[in-house]
Amino acid sequence: PRSTLFPYTTLFRSLFVTRRPPAFRHFLSQRVRHAYDEFARPGRMVLALSILPICVLAAAMRWSIVLPGIAVFAVVLALCGWLRAGAFRYFSVFCVLAAPVWVAERAICAWLALYERLRFGGIRYAGAVIPAAASRAARRAL
Repeated sequence: PRSTLFPYTTLFRSLFVTRRPPAFRHFLSQRVRHAYDEFARPGRMVLALSILPICVLAAAMRWSIVLPGIAVFAVVLALCGWLRAGAFRYFSVFCVLAAPVWVAERAICAWLALYERLRFGGIRYAGAVIPAAASRAARRAL
């Protein structure tokens, strides 16, 4: 189980910290960098990279059930996370309903992150190129 791999995550699952949102321009500038960090979790990166081609293929083939299916799946997953550990006390249900927008945003940003990696050898940040993504979970657990 996850709790044996990461013994301190159980302690922090129900801890909610109030965070001040950054300026909108700064938020937008960080989206591709955040997606780039998924290279440290290849399974998630593959999933993020697969969403856009699936949507394009579904639109081209006129598979009308695929796009709504992805949207419903995203909302159901968000709902599970929202209900877990009482997050509903801190976040509006509109956060759950916005899940399809986040999935689309992450799918686009994942492709932009892949472009950055192929073109520049890493993600550009603060005038430099950072070649490595965030630490892998296995490395953090050691």
